[in-house]
Amino acid sequence: MELSEMQARAAELEQQIFDAVLAFARTGNPQHSGIPTWPASTPQQENIMLFDSATRLAPNHDKALIAAALPAISALMARNFDPDSIQH
Repeated sequence: MELSEMQARAAELEQQIFDAVLAFARTGNPQHSGIPTWPASTPQQENIMLFDSATRLAPNHDKALIAAALPAISALMARNFDPDSIQH
């Protein structure tokens, strides 16, 4: 990919993200005409929009990664968590 193509794609991504943030600020919904349909997430399905070389919806994108990492994270937190260290 040539520099001019990368710059054009970067500008397109910037616009897609900006428009999603603006739509969310205005309506509570990030959907706009420049991206694929972005349905609301549910407890069963977290809908993540991946802004990349091809912007796309990625349902439950990190679910397997989070499930694999959770035991290690939980053990680390249990070992290092001191409730008395929390400032109130």
